[in-house]
Amino acid sequence: MITNEEFKKEITDFLAQTGMSPTIFGKKVKKDPSFYCRVMKGQEVKEEGKRKVLEFMKSFLSEREKRHEKD
Repeated sequence: MITNEEFKKEITDFLAQTGMSPTIFGKKVKKDPSFYCRVMKGQEVKEEGKRKVLEFMKSFLSEREKRHEKD
């Protein structure tokens, strides 16, 4: 299990690493452009939701790495 604080840090680090905007991130992971803001303000995310978001970020970074390897 990941705490809410750890979850927020994972998201913040991901956005910094990728340059993705919080609005685009929310649209991609939850079809909700305000997802990031609500999480940062303290909205609880269930474990299943956290798992899906973390999987998205891992997959996104993996795909990005594969694209860079081809260049």
